[in-house]
Amino acid sequence: MDSETKDSFLELEKSLEKKDRAKKLKKILIPTVIIIALVIILVIVLVLVLKKEDKKEDNYDGSIRAKYIINDVSKKIKIINIPRNKINISIFINNNKIIDLKDNETEILFNKSSDNNIELKYKGKLDDLNSLFKDIINLEEIDLNGMNTKDVKSMEGIFYGCINLKIVNMSNFIATNLININYMFLDCENLELIDMENFDTKNITTSKSTFENCFKLSKINIKNFDLTNMTDASYMFANCKSLKEIALKNDETQSIPIDIKSIFSGDYSLKK
Repeated sequence: MDSETKDSFLELEKSLEKKDRAKKLKKILIPTVIIIALVIILVIVLVLVLKKEDKKEDNYDGSIRAKYIINDVSKKIKIINIPRNKINISIFINNNKIIDLKDNETEILFNKSSDNNIELKYKGKLDDLNSLFKDIINLEEIDLNGMNTKDVKSMEGIFYGCINLKIVNMSNFIATNLININYMFLDCENLELIDMENFDTKNITTSKSTFENCFKLSKINIKNFDLTNMTDASYMFANCKSLKEIALKNDETQSIPIDIKSIFSGDYSLKK
């Protein structure tokens, strides 16, 4: 065999070896690529599921924004009373979840006094707000507009005895099934401002002592208060010594089946 023929055989052998290696590599690469693709798909599906779970986890039924007085960060502050309805409550500060309140837990420890503005987000159905913040003496401001209140029937004594409560925002509070607001703000002696402009009262039948002893309340807008179904409003504004103005519904045809005089008791600066 001459050298030229020998070289040709060698080149052919190398070519065959190269093709053989390519086939082997192809056999290895195809399954590997398929496995990698399947892993990627699995990861994507897992991420989507986790995102869905996170979204579900953050799907709260309502929220309450509140500000508390913090005099000592080393001591726990009572922020709410145990609701009669079974609900799960999470505490947020600056949109970050700090803690989930456990069963029958009503107190939290604030890390610093500047973190006194919190949001209480809850899961569950609320039809009874009775005494929810009763005697929570550190409560200073509260906004209830984020609550789901379509099933709420009673708010009796919700803020009874909140002696440091100053500001309440209920401007868009909708509770069409609400019938009882007795003692709602009783003894809130430092209450200065309350926005109830759109507060729905068409089904309320009793508002006994609702604002009694709100010594610093100077004016209140209750233009949407519908008193036609009211049967007891006795002492509604009793001892509201600073009260100068009440904005009532301007409806001369409205029939009020209660004694207006029974609403007031004590000394007043009331003008209209």
